[in-house]
Amino acid sequence: MNEIQKPENNAFVGEYLNPKNTVLQEVMQTGVFVDKSKLLERTNKVIVSAEKHICVTRPRRFGKTLAASMIANYYSCSVDNSELFQNLAIASSPDYKTHLNKYNVIYIDLLQASQDFDDALDELKHASKNRKKQMPNYASMSLLTYIKLMIKNELIEAFPECSDWIGSLGTVLQQIHRNSPEHPRFVFVIDEWDHLFRKNAPAEEQKDYINFLCSMFKGATRQAHLALVYMTGIYPIKKYGLESLANHFNEYNMVEPLSMGEFMGFTEAEVQKLCLEHDMPFDEMKRWYDGYWFTNVGSVYNPRSVVKAIQEREFTNYWTETESYESLSSYINQDEKGLKQTIALLMKGETIEANTKFLSHNVGKPKTRDDVLTQLVHLGYLRCQTKPKKRSTLSIPNFEILDEFETTTQESDWSAVFESLMDSDQLLRETWKGNAAAVAQKVTEIHMDYTSTIDYNDENSLGNVLMLAYFTARNEYKIFKEENTGRGRADLFFQPKPESTAVPMIVELKWNKTAQSAIEQVKAKKYYRKLSDYPRVLLVGINYDPKDDKHECKIETHTN
Repeated sequence: MNEIQKPENNAFVGEYLNPKNTVLQEVMQTGVFVDKSKLLERTNKVIVSAEKHICVTRPRRFGKTLAASMIANYYSCSVDNSELFQNLAIASSPDYKTHLNKYNVIYIDLLQASQDFDDALDELKHASKNRKKQMPNYASMSLLTYIKLMIKNELIEAFPECSDWIGSLGTVLQQIHRNSPEHPRFVFVIDEWDHLFRKNAPAEEQKDYINFLCSMFKGATRQAHLALVYMTGIYPIKKYGLESLANHFNEYNMVEPLSMGEFMGFTEAEVQKLCLEHDMPFDEMKRWYDGYWFTNVGSVYNPRSVVKAIQEREFTNYWTETESYESLSSYINQDEKGLKQTIALLMKGETIEANTKFLSHNVGKPKTRDDVLTQLVHLGYLRCQTKPKKRSTLSIPNFEILDEFETTTQESDWSAVFESLMDSDQLLRETWKGNAAAVAQKVTEIHMDYTSTIDYNDENSLGNVLMLAYFTARNEYKIFKEENTGRGRADLFFQPKPESTAVPMIVELKWNKTAQSAIEQVKAKKYYRKLSDYPRVLLVGINYDPKDDKHECKIETHTN
């Protein structure tokens, strides 16, 4: 059974140690409140155990700070909060009173601390000479040094016996736990845990912060003073390459919410209840703010936008109130292969598949299209539906986020991207109709658009152009390049998705030969045998003549 600690008789209230946190109380008083206190039932199960390290990351507006405030209010021994929680769902839990206000809480809001540090630097800059002598030399500190100084000062005031102890913050906490009569344990709550990474702080400052987290929360033998660690932010720990630290945490995020999904947004049942209570049309609420989806939870809504719509009695885009245009623009305007076409498809209402398991360690510098898309999932711009052992299915979640994409692409002039998708749709339709001349002409046009970036001198480079040309075919097909058919490799292999009624296609490419020779190769090697379950297969031969700088196409139908 978990060890229980009695509250301190003279509990200290500071900025970091047992702070007076009124966020939960203020939200409850707005009249638009969803009770997520069952989250405390989850944390109570792991408190003072080997599973006590939790990191829950999600986008802005999804209740991160409210959850952190609730945890701090519930565990902090600085005040009796029984009245605050007595009518919430957690009050019915068997362990409710066991842990209520029984621990010292160290609450670190990295974003707020950063602002406080800037204010301290500004105060030092404008202080009189006498005042400067009395103030710490903030100018020589980093943000982390400032935070540790503030916490240690409050610990010294709360536990006078530790004033002569030296060492790291973790060492001081261990000393307090061992030497104080009550052997107090501490609950750490860190909000905006990844702030230093996202604001691209100097490398040395990031390194110091990583070392701080590792020294504080790694090593079971050095953590007797810890009861619980709850971190929240936007990106998961593994995003920053901190595998050794991530191994100590149970992580929950927008790609893998696992058992925390119901606490990471408003569920459909909760939104239906709010709409009934406040006389708001549920269907319109769903159109605007639904769209996120978690296994075992189903539909998940953006909490901030739902609350604002009820308070303002109007359905509109509330996303832009706390997020800058540059945030989305900086991601979707990057020059990653196929990224803009993918975004355009998503804006048309299509779903696309992506590998969301990998995240580049460089914030703002993704390495691939899928990396960009995964970051957009964590930022709340895309819905992610993940199935075991399969690539994730992504889509734009709702009308509010679609409005963000439309605003951003209009500002950046994406007209050429949308035109290229229209061309790709037309190319696919002409292929299905067997219009070889139209296909050859369209491929020539697309080739002319991409010759500046693609070295066009062999069948492989021709294949690259064709992959771009048939970009929208991804809606209907799984497309394989150099697919092994048993008797050779087909250049492009279009296999219909299970839900598609499209005819399968094999596209064979030639460079400085003939389109007919491409068709004959497909027939001779019977590439179509892998598609024998379909009644017919389109055989498409395309040749590029470098002398005339033109493409030739031939299309035939093979019947199985």
